[in-house]
Amino acid sequence: MDNTVILSLLTLSLPAITALTCIVLLMSFYNKSKDANTRSLYSALLFFFVLIAFNWIYGILYVCQCEVLPKIDPFIYCTYLLVQVTLYRYTYILTSLPEEKKFSKKHYIIPTAVLLITVGWSLFIPDAEKIYSATHVDPTGSHFPFYHAWVNTRYWGRAILSLIYMVLAVQRIMRYRREIADYSADSDRSSSNWLLLSVLLMLPMVIIPLGISLFGPLNALTSVGWIIPAILIVIHMVVLCYFTITDYYVIIEENTTENNIDASVPTTTDMIALNKKIFEEYISRKKPYLNPMLKITDLCVDLHTNRTYLSAFINKGYGMNFRQYVNSLRLKDAAKLQLDNEYSNEEKEELIRSLGFGSMRSYLRARNGNATI
Repeated sequence: MDNTVILSLLTLSLPAITALTCIVLLMSFYNKSKDANTRSLYSALLFFFVLIAFNWIYGILYVCQCEVLPKIDPFIYCTYLLVQVTLYRYTYILTSLPEEKKFSKKHYIIPTAVLLITVGWSLFIPDAEKIYSATHVDPTGSHFPFYHAWVNTRYWGRAILSLIYMVLAVQRIMRYRREIADYSADSDRSSSNWLLLSVLLMLPMVIIPLGISLFGPLNALTSVGWIIPAILIVIHMVVLCYFTITDYYVIIEENTTENNIDASVPTTTDMIALNKKIFEEYISRKKPYLNPMLKITDLCVDLHTNRTYLSAFINKGYGMNFRQYVNSLRLKDAAKLQLDNEYSNEEKEELIRSLGFGSMRSYLRARNGNATI
């Protein structure tokens, strides 16, 4: 076994080992998840890591154990497509709005059809031909040209589907960024920058299949250039796993009063009666903004209103979204304490958290973004 093959096996092993490690970590935290959204999020990510592990283990076997390909190759096309669908499902759950439908099973139609066609067709194909189709892009020499052509569409199919779902995911994330500012005052946990980064780090899933199609599977897998995509995929998995198990996200959920309508909940006409005096008296008395994980639905419960109405009330009455409004209250309290002049860094950090900011970083970000308030 030459050095090129050894380097290739080490490169292919890195994402596989990372995926398996992430599976173990997620499984250890899975039982701690309580609500349905969190369980769905973990399930989607677990399945994603299983698929990634399978894909890269397949690459290892491809390089050193070609004789096993006939047994697993018919399934690889399906898993290539399922990786994209599953990652999009994860993004969909995290960025969903209460009024949205659940993730549609229609997204699984193409991978399922591909699986049935490939597995069914492969039953009539000799093992030697399966190996040839898996290891050669050029159809010359194939005794089953149509099967060969079908097997090799997986590279372009994977690239196209990856690109489509990347675009869909980015669109959802950008919409989520607008909505979350009217829902959560926790600027740290509701930041979607890490999610956007994780989607963009899937770009190798577009580039890799095209490289395999152009240069041939074995040449591509044993190329030194394979190291860069492998490292990007590893970073991608680490980002997803870390931010998921640390609960560094906020899912927009239904308002409690919208789910438990009773006589104490006002009608739409009653809700319009909410005015600045009532609202500001409530804010001054209860100081809900001191809660670093404050959500607009927490106010809705006390004010007997719903998220949509209260969000519109704050936007219209104060000319800012919910997060900006809450941060403006925190900043006013911070100004009274003269944080920049009288306290040490350790004292500042403690005071910042007592004012409702999750961290010094979120305080500085709010101060810079609300300089005119």
